[in-house]
Amino acid sequence: PLPAFMPGLYIGNVRRLIPQFVGGVQSGGMWVTGPQWILLSNEGLAYRTYDKPRGSGDPERFDYRRAQVSDAGNTGSYQVLGNDLTLRFGNETITAKLAGPGRIDIFGAQFKRTAKP
Repeated sequence: PLPAFMPGLYIGNVRRLIPQFVGGVQSGGMWVTGPQWILLSNEGLAYRTYDKPRGSGDPERFDYRRAQVSDAGNTGSYQVLGNDLTLRFGNETITAKLAGPGRIDIFGAQFKRTAKP
């Protein structure tokens, strides 16, 4: 069973590469820092996005099936074992650490659970 304290909407600031294309070919890019949102449901479903999730941000009302169709690489599942959080998005597996109540550390970026919608 999943811990009752995990479900929620989390936000953290992350660095990401915005690719630049010339003639349809990536020719570099620009690094930016900005928010990333992660939704974790009671059922172990997960979704991440760089835009605030649609609606209220309630992880129990979010349509994970629709997201799986439109954004499969950012839709998946999560599992908690001790202080380790494993997130699976598409073909990517991320191992994170629980950093305290309502906080997750993912590759050094601190994510904090937002207030309940």
